[in-house]
Amino acid sequence: MYYEVDCKVEMKPESTKAFINRVTLGFDHVPSYNEVEQYLTERYPEVNLVGVLRGYDASRKAQELMDYYNR
Repeated sequence: MYYEVDCKVEMKPESTKAFINRVTLGFDHVPSYNEVEQYLTERYPEVNLVGVLRGYDASRKAQELMDYYNR
């Protein structure tokens, strides 16, 4: 199983990185809000989480991409 979570984020004032306001994170299980928050902090320390827009099962998407690139 593969799950994706779309998040709305805001840049921290002290950040010198390029501006982003959306992030998609991938998980191998259904994540809790705390897991999303923790993973976002580890992966993108220059942003703050504003909110989770949606979480969904992306297993089919992942399988289609694997099939495409394995040809």
